[in-house]
Amino acid sequence: MVRFLTRYLECSILAHGFARAWCDECQHDFLIAYSCKGRGVCPSCNTRRMVETAAHLVDHVFPRLPVRQWVLSVRQRLRYFLQADAALQGAVLRIFLRVVERSLRERSPGCSESARIGAVASSSNKPASLAQVSRSVRVLVPGL
Repeated sequence: MVRFLTRYLECSILAHGFARAWCDECQHDFLIAYSCKGRGVCPSCNTRRMVETAAHLVDHVFPRLPVRQWVLSVRQRLRYFLQADAALQGAVLRIFLRVVERSLRERSPGCSESARIGAVASSSNKPASLAQVSRSVRVLVPGL
């Protein structure tokens, strides 16, 4: 943890390392400060990773259709069970996706019973405070 915090404090500061890049179009060079690549510690690196993931989903994964976000928030009494059990997390996600799929099928006239959804799921596990863990799952479903 100390290493991550030290690298975070040095993140994007030219004095701690950089690369020089050259632009053929404008004929200028510029410096790019090294990143700490710290997971969960550095807001700058987390934002960059989030933007790269979103761009990848839009450019390479999702079809050119509207996308709807579904959010499952878990009651506080159940959050600690999910925190400790990955198999339980998977089971809850599968049940949630089945319910979303059934709901979409019921609201789509002419939809066959064999139609399936494609989805990308992301779980959030941020401590809101030292005594509380916030657990939610976000699911993106294209084609709505």
